[in-house]
Order: sequence, then C-alpha cells, then structure tokens
Amino acid sequence: MLRLNSPLDLNGKLAAYAALAGAALAGPAAVNATVVDSGPLSINIQTTNINGLYINFVTGANNTVGNGAGTTVAGWDMNPYSSTGTATGSFNFFESNANNAIVGAGGVASSLAPGTFVGPASAFITGVVTGTPFRTTGMEYAGLRFTNESTGAVNYGWALFSTNGATGFPATLLRYSYDDAGGAIQVPIPEPGTFALLGVVAAGALGLRQWRKRNVA
Repeated sequence: MLRLNSPLDLNGKLAAYAALAGAALAGPAAVNATVVDSGPLSINIQTTNINGLYINFVTGANNTVGNGAGTTVAGWDMNPYSSTGTATGSFNFFESNANNAIVGAGGVASSLAPGTFVGPASAFITGVVTGTPFRTTGMEYAGLRFTNESTGAVNYGWALFSTNGATGFPATLLRYSYDDAGGAIQVPIPEPGTFALLGVVAAGALGLRQWRKRNVA
C-alpha cells in the first residue's frame, strides 16, 4: 500500500506497478502524503456465500479464500457481494451506517466517470445498495465514505472493479485509493492503455512485455 503526494500521481505509478501484475501488495510503504493507494490488486468477489468481499481499506485485510472466507473483517469499509450468494446472483453492495457508505442515489450505487470527485459534497447511500451499473462487462469505479480507525476521521475514496456479464460476475477488485486527511479525492483520468494494463493485472496471465508488444502491434 502506497502513499502518494496527490491523486494525479496514480497514473504516473502504473508502469512501476505493472511488474507486480497479478499480486496484491503486502504491507504499507509510508511517505509524507495524504493519498493512500493500494496499488494493483486482483481480489475476486466471492460468490460461494452471501458475504462476498469484505475489505478494510486501512489495513488491507479481507475475507478472500484462505483468509477468513465466509466471514466479515474487523473494521471493514466496503462489502460488494452477490445478491444470492451464488455465481448467478447480481452485483450489490452493503454499507452499514452513515460513515460507511457508497456514492449513489435512490438505493442504487453509481458507477463514477473518470475525473469525478468523491468528497463531502457527494451523495451517499447506505444499507443494501443495488449495483445495477456494475452488472455489465467493464471497468467500473465506486465512490466510498468510511471511518478510518487509525485516525477516527471520515475518509473518502474510490474502488475500481472489473465486472462481467449481465450480473456483473465474475467480478474482481483491481485497486482502491483514499485521502487519509479527509479531503475529497478524484477518480483518476486514465492515460492511454491504462485499462488495458489493469485488465492484465486482473487476468494475472500476461507479463508486461507481452502487453507492450500487443499494444505496439
């Protein structure tokens, strides 16, 4: 987990992150800054039970297979899941309270466009939140608000998912970022090839060299 000087630094770090394709970063590397970036991830949202994926943005702890599968996680900040707890269920979110919420309206989570700011002025919703915009094939951003257990402050962030098909599954968490000082954060505006690179991370099958050759061709 990395701390960056500003949200705009995210795109500039992608080349360095590419070498880590297919692997979640382990421990935090602290620098004097306020934007915390997970780096590239490939965490599948479970469809074997209704709990889906619980993840704590501050610690990185999650309930993936072999790490508390089927349970919750202490201090969790986001919970995407399958509506039926099976592979045929639809993409939903559960957010537990006013300081653990997702950007959306009318009970439906929003898929945010690059460049969107997530902060105090954003509209947030809680409870069982329908993930209709995530029930597609693509790369989708969600905006989050959560309480940072290390500081006690309300933080704002985003999470990037790879989704598939009419239900959104299989789905994978590719990355997340937040401002640990409580400021608004911008969904990154990708440089050319960024989503293709993240697709490589999600698949975990192609090396950076192959990706470059394909794009040059």
